[in-house]
Amino acid sequence: TGGVGVGVLVAPGGTVGVAVAPGGTDTPTPTPPVTDCQTQKLLGNYDCQGGIDESDFTAWQQDFEKKTSLLTFFEYWRRAFY
Repeated sequence: TGGVGVGVLVAPGGTVGVAVAPGGTDTPTPTPPVTDCQTQKLLGNYDCQGGIDESDFTAWQQDFEKKTSLLTFFEYWRRAFY
């Protein structure tokens, strides 16, 4: 039996597709949940409570007004929320 070679093709904005070598499978491996809060913020979950909703915006806005967050994090939230 041949080995399995799988590669994920990623473009700005997300995953584009999966490349599979001959003899492989096209079933992707599930991605484990993200638990690091900083990574969660990059995905739009600013308050790290598990979902992307208005509470993330409120938490970001409070931090932004205190000058402890960047406008960039609003953009991450906006892209994920809408």
